[in-house]
Amino acid sequence: MSHSIFSELEMKDLSFATLDDFKNSAGLKVLFLWGYNCPNCEIAKTALSQELELIKKFEIAWYHCNVYEDFDVSTHFGLHGIPVFLFYRGAKSLGRVTSFPGMDPFIEVLQKLTTNN
Repeated sequence: MSHSIFSELEMKDLSFATLDDFKNSAGLKVLFLWGYNCPNCEIAKTALSQELELIKKFEIAWYHCNVYEDFDVSTHFGLHGIPVFLFYRGAKSLGRVTSFPGMDPFIEVLQKLTTNN
């Protein structure tokens, strides 16, 4: 089952096969790792949708992967739970938000990432 946030933020699908392309692409990007029927993932998707206009102000490329369908991605990143948001600038990992802390802390992370070039 899909959620409107994927199209609203123009999130690109990521798979283990496209992981190198993702890491080698330029710019600031977020990888949202989630799974079907994950209640915390649904909370994150809904919260993102509710703050869509604010989130779109950040110049960030969005990607997503259903890790229940692509276990290699979850193994690659050593996931212990979802949702997880991974932040990259080019190939450099900038960190992660594990679980969803709510919109205020999440927006703070986006602000820090976009102001600390």
